[in-house]
Amino acid sequence: MAHGLVATAAVGWFASVAWANVDARKVDAARTLGAGQLRAARVAVWPAVWPSALAGAGSAFLQAVLSYGVIVILADGRETPEGLAVRLALASDERAAAVAVLTGGYAFLCGLITIQLVRLPQVEARRTRARQRARGFDRLAILVAALPAMLMLGLTVTLCLQAVEAEDGLTAHYIRGLVEGPGASVIRHAALGSLLAAIPAAALTAVWGGMAGAALGRMQGFGGMVRALALLFPLAASPVALALGWQLALPDLDSRITLPAVQAFVAFPFVAGTIARMRPRPRPGMVAAARVLGARRLRAWRVLRGPSYVIAAFVGLLVAFGLTLGETAAATVARIPGGTLPTHLLDLHRRGASGEAAALATAILVIAVGAFALGDPIIARFGRARR
Repeated sequence: MAHGLVATAAVGWFASVAWANVDARKVDAARTLGAGQLRAARVAVWPAVWPSALAGAGSAFLQAVLSYGVIVILADGRETPEGLAVRLALASDERAAAVAVLTGGYAFLCGLITIQLVRLPQVEARRTRARQRARGFDRLAILVAALPAMLMLGLTVTLCLQAVEAEDGLTAHYIRGLVEGPGASVIRHAALGSLLAAIPAAALTAVWGGMAGAALGRMQGFGGMVRALALLFPLAASPVALALGWQLALPDLDSRITLPAVQAFVAFPFVAGTIARMRPRPRPGMVAAARVLGARRLRAWRVLRGPSYVIAAFVGLLVAFGLTLGETAAATVARIPGGTLPTHLLDLHRRGASGEAAALATAILVIAVGAFALGDPIIARFGRARR
């Protein structure tokens, strides 16, 4: 369940690309000829959707293989190869690099298989139709798609209510302990460490992912396949392997530089995919028309494309911040002074301090959900405007 919720973002991106490739004319033609909704979907929609459905399943499998924090908390006594690499790295065992390389290689091979199923977005005006009110199976599909977000919101609300009402476990006492009490100074140092890692990583990813996401889908053939591979590769990259690679290649480099770089790499495909869905570019012919009217190239770009890029970068900043704030594997290996909130959460869990750990988990979850909630309305609005 936890891995499924975490993988929802990647699977949703693959699915959105698939639906962008559905030819609405075929659906209307099948319905006009008397086909039912299920048969029309099987004939016109399923051929475009099933490859991306498998690609989404492959990305979810990769994220489960590379999981660390979820395994530590929920699977007592069990360990993934990623967790084994972390444990060996913390013990300064020379075998850590070998385990990380094997894990990264295995994940990369799985990623190469998954990339064969990726379909780039190909939206054409002649294949689109006016927006219609959802009905029947469309309403059911919308409800099913909303279940992960509803479940995540329900978990957040439940934790907050439990913090106020419960007599033991997660109580208001532990919530107050985050800002006052004997452990408050440790929490403040961990929060500062999270900000020092998450803000640079989010800023780097917002610019890098924004440029890649805006260009996604413009090249076809071999160039399009290379771009899709570049977008998918970070999904198949082991954060532990990246952190260990940085440490081996540049051992004198400060972890406050290493950790944001690794986390930016991990968050990149999510930001690029999100911004690609927004499609921050003007309608075809607008730039050429501005040039014909005498506008310089830089001014035409600034007026027609600049605002969209700024909005896309802001959304990417929010998405990347929410992702990097909860990253645990790389933060454990490339530990910065004072640690981060997720690493402190794992320390509390290992010590059996369930109340403090639950309170800190609530705080992390609320902040991350808040970051996504700020960016989601912008994504929805501009995504509809570009479809």
